[in-house]
Amino acid sequence: MAWKFRASKYKNTAPIEPKFDKHIRELAIGSYHSCGNFIAASAAYVGFNWDTLGSSIAVLPLNTSGRPDKASIARIDGHSDMVTDFQFSPFDDGLIVTGSQDQTIKLWRIPDKCVFSSLSTPEAVLPEQPRKVETVCFNPAVHGILASSCGNSVSVWDVTTSAELFEFSGIEDKVQCVAWQWEGKMLATQSKDKMLRILDPRAGESALAAETSSHQGMKDSKVVWVGDQRVLTSGFGEDRSRELILRDVRKLSAPQNVLSLDVSSGILIPLYDPDTNMVFLTGKGDRYIQFVEVQDRDPWFVPGLRYTGEQIKGGCLIPKRAVDVMQCEVNRVLMLGNNSIVPITWQVPRKSYREYHADVFPDTQGTQPGMGPQDWIDGANVLPAKISLNPANRPESLASFGPPVQQIPRHVDASAAPRTPNPVSSSAGLGAKPTPSPKPSPKPRLLKQESSEDHPTPAPRPGSANSNHSSRPSSVNSVSSQNEINQSNQPVSDAAQGEDTTDEAPPSNGFRRQPSIRDKMKMFEQNSTESKPIIRRPSFKTREREVSARIERDMDLESFTEDNKENAPVDVEKDNSKARLSGECEDVVLRPKIRKDKNNPFTMSHMRPRLSENNTQNRASRFGRVTKFRHMKGTPLHKSKHFDNLKNLSKAVPAESEYIQVNSDRLAIPLAGPGGKLAILETSKAGRISDGVMPCVINTGTAMDFCWDPFNNRRLVVVTDEGFLNLWIIPEGGLFVQVNKPDVSLPAHSDKASLVKFNPVAEDVLATAAFDWLVKVWNLNTQQEVLTLTGHTDQIYSIAWSQCGRFLATVCRDGKVRIYDPRNGSSPVREGGDIVAKKGARIVWALDGKFIIVSGFSRQSERQIMIYDTKDLTCIQTETLSVSPGILIPYYDEDSSTLFLSGKGEVTVLGYEIAEDAPHMFQLSAYKSPNPSQGFGFLPHKNALDVKKVEFARAYRLTQTTIEPISFTVPRVKSAYFQDDLFPPTRALWEPVISAEKWFQSTEAELKWVSLQPEGMPSLSGNSVKFTNQKKVKETEEEKQLNINNLTRDEVKKANRDITKAVTDFMESAIDMESEKLVQDSMEGVDQKEWEEDDA
Repeated sequence: MAWKFRASKYKNTAPIEPKFDKHIRELAIGSYHSCGNFIAASAAYVGFNWDTLGSSIAVLPLNTSGRPDKASIARIDGHSDMVTDFQFSPFDDGLIVTGSQDQTIKLWRIPDKCVFSSLSTPEAVLPEQPRKVETVCFNPAVHGILASSCGNSVSVWDVTTSAELFEFSGIEDKVQCVAWQWEGKMLATQSKDKMLRILDPRAGESALAAETSSHQGMKDSKVVWVGDQRVLTSGFGEDRSRELILRDVRKLSAPQNVLSLDVSSGILIPLYDPDTNMVFLTGKGDRYIQFVEVQDRDPWFVPGLRYTGEQIKGGCLIPKRAVDVMQCEVNRVLMLGNNSIVPITWQVPRKSYREYHADVFPDTQGTQPGMGPQDWIDGANVLPAKISLNPANRPESLASFGPPVQQIPRHVDASAAPRTPNPVSSSAGLGAKPTPSPKPSPKPRLLKQESSEDHPTPAPRPGSANSNHSSRPSSVNSVSSQNEINQSNQPVSDAAQGEDTTDEAPPSNGFRRQPSIRDKMKMFEQNSTESKPIIRRPSFKTREREVSARIERDMDLESFTEDNKENAPVDVEKDNSKARLSGECEDVVLRPKIRKDKNNPFTMSHMRPRLSENNTQNRASRFGRVTKFRHMKGTPLHKSKHFDNLKNLSKAVPAESEYIQVNSDRLAIPLAGPGGKLAILETSKAGRISDGVMPCVINTGTAMDFCWDPFNNRRLVVVTDEGFLNLWIIPEGGLFVQVNKPDVSLPAHSDKASLVKFNPVAEDVLATAAFDWLVKVWNLNTQQEVLTLTGHTDQIYSIAWSQCGRFLATVCRDGKVRIYDPRNGSSPVREGGDIVAKKGARIVWALDGKFIIVSGFSRQSERQIMIYDTKDLTCIQTETLSVSPGILIPYYDEDSSTLFLSGKGEVTVLGYEIAEDAPHMFQLSAYKSPNPSQGFGFLPHKNALDVKKVEFARAYRLTQTTIEPISFTVPRVKSAYFQDDLFPPTRALWEPVISAEKWFQSTEAELKWVSLQPEGMPSLSGNSVKFTNQKKVKETEEEKQLNINNLTRDEVKKANRDITKAVTDFMESAIDMESEKLVQDSMEGVDQKEWEEDDA
């Protein structure tokens, strides 16, 4: 029974969807109904049904990506009705056969490099059929033999002479699927009469070899051959659940196994790979592709990983000759979607992809047929020649193009067929016994030392300079191949051997110990941190141990950093506890650097000043990526800061607007009733709201959107459904009565205005959007419209200024994302994206302008977060979340690069870190509230936060009756210090850096940076920050003395008391920490107080 626990080498095969720019998108694909797959591929081309009717076949090169020009796509226009099924020849990548509802079967020759616009003359036409053609299928062992089905009959053709060799009409209902045996001898059919039949076309009157009852469902069934003596059928059971049935043709009536799947209406299409015994199940109308491994004993089906994506209309496998073997791509499925083709790679995970992995690539069928048409008619049974996929033993391209159909050789000499054996996996073919799994042993592994002359040369990559040199391929599987054991002659760390000791005697006779996984982990930990300086000179043995450990660490991490350099581990920051205790803080002068990378014009011109690269980067460890904000914690502030007894909250807020807008002094919320009421509440007057009339501003129409001036906490702008832009100036101390006359009212748009946003750097500059599909930029100082942005073809869902204040991004109902440079033209400078915007979308900028984040929905009504690169607006990451009708409202904190996602009626606020390294979104701890929220309003300015409590964000949570401030903090033990690794220098967003007049004159703004470190609070790193871009007047010694002399006696006494108290507190804390210093003091952790629930 040990075989039950043997791990398959394909068990962890993972689906990998390529980047969006590798998809073949924006294709004209309709909704078709037939027994075919609607897509087929050879080693050179891919074909699929084109246009709404489907009477044409579009043909593209297999390596096509992006958006091809529809007018230049090559098409086969030779049928007057829909093409029901088509297939490429397994021996000629340029030969394709098509069957249509117009009752014809035609063979087509695709010209070299697919250089044609329309192909209407077939190379061969078979006799017209009595009914529409359902399926066509080439014989996998013979070049020139074709099977087809029409109505309730099955025919076999010799395409070289266009003659019908066999016809079987003993089927009671429509034939739904026809499949050849891999040896090319027999046929298997599934029909609408719920019967499975095995046919031998060369047996004459006794062609029906066996038949049995199959799936009892009403929908279509499919069949494929699994090996030479077994068939796999997919269909529906009596309970309408989808099922798989595995049968042996020698005992057809007794199924070997029946696997019941889910209940769905999609017809399962099984795609079988005879080299790996992998079956990919794609359902028409499904959103996922599941693969199972078929075995010859129980368990018959071994499920694998599942791919989830967009809705599927069809799918096919590409020939094994076309896969990328140097990336361990064992299969590739071409998924036909609503308007795109997505190539899904199925990759076997390996530590390194530098060598050819022969253990997962057995010899596969080549392009040389085993028989000619006449050989098969005469009763021959010869399998095609197999070839090796090793790049060292084959040409760079394995695409094959044969002669015209009429010139196909009728006889093939099988003995003269070229064969390319695989020296490593010669016995790994179909039916070969699997390699036994190694038995676990507690003894350390040993490697035999050999000279470098005996080492085989690794297989070169395709197209490399060494690919023409003949070299014996090597395997990376140390169990199945001795070649890897000979090749893995690497230096071993003495330090690692010293760490992992055993009772065994030291190895001798030319053998040495190979480092185990635990050794490598320890070496990684030792070399990831910087050791303390040693006064005495280390011995030669110690230095040798350190060098060996470093070399071993570099070897282990080489493959990790080769494919993912941005996730490579970085060193941990130095321990500056002594500098902090002694009070010796080093002054660090930060200068904002000019960004040298000019490839992306949308990024900020100045880079963010950093204390240290190691302080700002997140680490990658063996447990995954480590981020400082991973365990962020949301905590409601004390109840004295809450607003209670809130009544009459509006329930008719537009989807494009937000329920609450806040700044450090006051907040605004919409109230129910006519006139567009907005209640204004002072944050300093929190508590129970009186039952009387709530102080508010009353607009002339319904308030569609509103926001506070980022540079003046008293100014509030509102846009209404009448197209007006109202400006309100709230008096100091807040409102006490209702106000119905705005300070400024401007007729902004001819249709109802929907959005308004202030520029983040320029004073008195704001943008408005309306249902007239226009975006206007205003100068509030002159109360005039200055710029108008065009190009939208539908309703504008969201607008957002870039962090540098130069660009404006919009997302529209037409599904496009647009980027404008308002001062240099009214048309968008970038336009792209593919947004499913029927339910709305939101847009924000991230990473100083490198990314644009869009919150929206998928075609299956799932909420999605999409990240676009601003250089070309390509989607680099899509995160699919739950199914909900409410859109997620994003808020991006640029200092921590944290994305908060909240929604109306939700109880959870999701958090993600946005980073440049893939997959660009790293989930953080979520905040969960006890009851549903109506909205969240985040404070936009960092100077309003309590950094002494490690608070990096604060939001006001709006419910039906309360408004609660939520503080987002990061748990830290040493909270007495300023956490400068969490609070980098921030932009002074509460002060304008440029006036409106200069901004409209295209003057570049000089950004201002400040430190959040409070006075008298030592930093965690022991550094104090100074900025050179702040224009401060330097005082001379005489001026300083003059200022001191001008102090009164009380002011001097107070200053002396403050200084004495600060010094005393600092010394006491230093003495306590020095006397009670433990090993744990140098570690970051979480204080118990941080996890205690706030009873208040």
